[in-house]
Amino acid sequence: MTIWNFLLSVCMFAPFSGAMVKAHDAHASLPAYALAGFIGLILGAAFAWLMWFLSRRVIETTLALTSENRKTWYLRALLGAQVAWIVIALTVGLRLVPKLIAAVG
Repeated sequence: MTIWNFLLSVCMFAPFSGAMVKAHDAHASLPAYALAGFIGLILGAAFAWLMWFLSRRVIETTLALTSENRKTWYLRALLGAQVAWIVIALTVGLRLVPKLIAAVG
């Protein structure tokens, strides 16, 4: 497993874990847990797919560069952006699910 695959899997499950934590904190019913898990997985899949798609474009651009120093900085910036994207995905999972749980009851 590469760091790339690890970051993609973390991005996939960050919203899911955030959703499950919020459902647990709210002492949610079984349907609310199911809704939180489903929403978490959908959000995770969307965030992971977008991260994969945009990173592929950046890597294609980076490989076309001739300067090794610029390639290194582009890839470091890409890794930093991925970590920030994972934090955003987790935050969305943590903020969205309590509103949905309140709606379901």
